[in-house]
Amino acid sequence: MKNLWTLMLGLGIFGIFTSVIVDFVGIGDPGFQSTQSLGIQIGILLALVGWGLRFMPQTSDDSRPLVQKALAALDSVLNLPLVVWTLTGFLLVFLVYFITPMFFNEDWRMFYFLRYIPDRYPIGNDVTFNTGAIAAWLKGQNPYDFTGHFYPPLYHLVFAPILLIGFPQTYYLITTLTLIAFAALFIIPFPALRKQKHGAITMLFFLTGLVSYGMQFELERGQFNVIAYLLAALAVYLFQFQPSFRLLAYTLWSVSTHIKLYPGIFVLMLFSNIRDWKTNLKNLALLGLFNIALLFSLGANIFIKFMTAVTYNAGAVKWLFPGNHSLAAFIINIERDGYKQLSKDAILWFRQNGSIVEILLMIVMAACFGLVIWRTLKKQPHLFDADVFMLTTLAGMIIPSISIDYKLELLAPAMAFLLAGRKLPAQRWQKVIFILLVILVTVAYSLTLVPYKYRTGILINAFPMIYIMFLAVTGLNLLNNHYEYDHVPTQ
Repeated sequence: MKNLWTLMLGLGIFGIFTSVIVDFVGIGDPGFQSTQSLGIQIGILLALVGWGLRFMPQTSDDSRPLVQKALAALDSVLNLPLVVWTLTGFLLVFLVYFITPMFFNEDWRMFYFLRYIPDRYPIGNDVTFNTGAIAAWLKGQNPYDFTGHFYPPLYHLVFAPILLIGFPQTYYLITTLTLIAFAALFIIPFPALRKQKHGAITMLFFLTGLVSYGMQFELERGQFNVIAYLLAALAVYLFQFQPSFRLLAYTLWSVSTHIKLYPGIFVLMLFSNIRDWKTNLKNLALLGLFNIALLFSLGANIFIKFMTAVTYNAGAVKWLFPGNHSLAAFIINIERDGYKQLSKDAILWFRQNGSIVEILLMIVMAACFGLVIWRTLKKQPHLFDADVFMLTTLAGMIIPSISIDYKLELLAPAMAFLLAGRKLPAQRWQKVIFILLVILVTVAYSLTLVPYKYRTGILINAFPMIYIMFLAVTGLNLLNNHYEYDHVPTQ
């Protein structure tokens, strides 16, 4: 282990140094290039993993012959539950007869369902647009001169390597990474989801999320919400279950926050003991300074342009189509036409009092969140908890003024973590309420699987379902916030 961590740390430092120094020795094209960005990222990853391995506990060597080890590994694969092989067959057909003809067809647009989602031509509009901004930056231009582009500065560094390939390969890559990341959300971060006992619920949400409207929207646009969400979930997992990799966990969380701002809320789970105020404040201050520095990763001038772009583009009033499920967009749409369900007097009332209604809804959310956090901390000294994870996911969807429906597939892994292994309350009346709340949260989730064009009235926007889920999860927590499995992480 000592040799391994030293080797990886050395390789990482060498990769970073080499990527930085090539311009000074005159190798390759002048100026910062995509290859250098890739080399720096790989170097940082190797160095962080090596540093984490340094603190891994040493285990006894396995003295069995290599053949016996190989046979034991084969047996472990052959003894996997039947559901694994059932899912394997499903995924093969899904990839060949669903993903390929829908997204990888020769026409470069969605093929199956006409206007199933608001598709654009050519397919992968977002990844094409955003890589155009990165290409402009690499040529010395300001990426925020692109109207509608307001991802943080670090985004350009992280995604610069995809310019090494062109369209449609960039779209293929993002789509493949999204599907892998979605599967990883169910098999990597949280040990509770891997227990065979709770496999049915986990499988239900995996399959429904995989074929959901949100996932199809994500894939059609070439978005990367699933990738960012996985980085945040992995950060939480590493921090709580693999303490020696906490430096890597902080880095993954920071990257996810700087490519999609809303994962920043998962910082709540990056504390091992909330009562250790001194250590927590120190870590939070260092993490804050690090993330402020990341905002200046492309220089002060580009940071100023970024802030201007965010101010200009991030208002909900610019994104009022039904696929924006933020609280701000929901209220503005009610004020505009009442989703064609309210009377003129009711619409007029909302125009006069919409801001008050929005504030009240936020206060209720904050009260629910605070109550669940308080109850969680009474049970344990940290906030790694299925209910907190679910509420954090929901809050990340409705608090930003722009929150498009291609984030809805993120509900699936959060729902699996919420319901897999959850205990029934003890008393009969509690069980009745518990069942009703489970049905309510499941119905609200299922409605988000349907494209908004097939929903009517106020439900054309996903905000009501997300808000109902927020309230229902709070109710479930009040009834019982204990699980059949032990998901308390290592301190």
